[in-house]
Amino acid sequence: LPAGSALAMNHCTPDFDPETWNKVAEVYTKSGSPVQFRSHKDVGRFFDGLDLIEPGIVCCHRWRPAGPADGTEPADAEISLLAGVGIKR
Repeated sequence: LPAGSALAMNHCTPDFDPETWNKVAEVYTKSGSPVQFRSHKDVGRFFDGLDLIEPGIVCCHRWRPAGPADGTEPADAEISLLAGVGIKR
């Protein structure tokens, strides 16, 4: 990436419910469409050499810290999607 570029990404993670996501991966693989879910640590590697924007790499619904208008907030395991934004120096 050239200096000043941004990387914004999200990625499914098994971190919050490994048993369920291992089953999901199995279903995809058996259907002929292998899938790769990554841990927080593995997603973090995509951002090596970038300056992460707050709040860093978090479950995607946490990018809106005020939460939904109705006051409910899903559990991380219900989302299982990490998100992050980094800027290339």
